[in-house]
Amino acid sequence: MQRLRALAIAASMIAACRAPQSPGPEQPKEETPEEEVLRVALLWGSQQEERGFLPAPNPIETFERTIGSQLKLARGVASAEERILIKEKLMLRDGTRLICEASGGAHATLRYGRHKGQAALELSRPPIVLTRNCNGAPPEVAIEMPGGPARLELRSDQLVTYEPLGDARIYLPADPAGK
Repeated sequence: MQRLRALAIAASMIAACRAPQSPGPEQPKEETPEEEVLRVALLWGSQQEERGFLPAPNPIETFERTIGSQLKLARGVASAEERILIKEKLMLRDGTRLICEASGGAHATLRYGRHKGQAALELSRPPIVLTRNCNGAPPEVAIEMPGGPARLELRSDQLVTYEPLGDARIYLPADPAGK
């Protein structure tokens, strides 16, 4: 019995003399989707090329169009400013060739989340009507761009649209890491 008591006292003395346990290395904090996207850039740019034929009775027979979009994001803000620039080459049915531009902007709402484990965002903008300025009289002055949500996923350093289907926008950093 005395032997057990001596062992218990010795064990308690050893435990008391032991150095206090230091907490292990701090676990890195997991980034939020917003932090992941904004770590890459605050300003993003996209450019799409379109070409096509329009059926009669449309006065425009063929078109070549470049649609540029620039998104300006900010930390802690649930909206984005989008600037749009459209450049067009139009061939009218009467043979007239026009070079046109249209520009404007929109205030879009923004939500961050995850898609298949990747940082993602939903960008919802209102319908936009831009006015064509051409080197001649355009047959149609207005360019209508539909509103609605678009969902984009961060893949490496690109924001790639995955919804709606057919939306081919890919945004690249225009100011890597906000610099």
